Amino acid sequence: MLKFTKIGTGMPIIFLHGYELDHTSLMQLTEPVFKKLLLGYQRIYIDLPGMGCSRELEFIDATTTLQELVQTLRWLKLSRFLVVGQSYGGYLATGLKKDFPHAMKAQLLVVPMVVPKLAERTLDNLDHPYVGPNPAQFTDDFKAVNVILNHLKFALYQLFIEKPLTYNQSVNLTKIMNSDLYALPNWLNAIEPVATTVLVGRYDNIVGHRDPVKLLTPKYPELEIKQYGNSGHNLMIDETDRFTADLVQFVKKYSEASAS
Repeated sequence: MLKFTKIGTGMPIIFLHGYELDHTSLMQLTEPVFKKLLLGYQRIYIDLPGMGCSRELEFIDATTTLQELVQTLRWLKLSRFLVVGQSYGGYLATGLKKDFPHAMKAQLLVVPMVVPKLAERTLDNLDHPYVGPNPAQFTDDFKAVNVILNHLKFALYQLFIEKPLTYNQSVNLTKIMNSDLYALPNWLNAIEPVATTVLVGRYDNIVGHRDPVKLLTPKYPELEIKQYGNSGHNLMIDETDRFTADLVQFVKKYSEASAS
């Protein structure tokens, strides 16, 4: 079973982080939101195999990881829940509905990976419309992904991305990411309908903002795609206030709908 961090009580919100990150990359950003604006919800941050508190578990392939997620959620015995999936976590989130047809009420996909193979993705060119003073002090890794370059965003990047990324990078994870094991077989045909909100960054040069349109099928009759005009793949850092507002709106909308 995968390790997780559980905080609070109330309707559960499941958080799935991106590849080579861990629960801290989401928890440190979202917890202040729940403590100030979203009271009365339980947050469950799950660490994927080979990452974070699940680091001792080997990441075998996407199918096995999805099975481990299902096993963990079944162990939690949740009667209803929402899912927030970031990047690769968003990709995996789309495979959960078939195992929890009644309990899983909706999903918020943040810069989700939709096309596993890098060469087949429709990527965007990164731009930096807002650059703060002394940009030479920022690392190349930060400038290669983030859109808004200033010292506040750089500090958030170091805390939410650079630190967990450095901790979780491994030869095995890199090898898996560059192989067919990174993908779920027959993915689009296997997913089940679920209310879905997608947040994409206009300058996302990692997964792009166009590929989530592939989800516009009868599988997702309730699909809303919101494009952030001043963001890249690190959307939650580039436009933190807008992400906070969309997170609050998503949680309130679907938790209230599921309770009625």
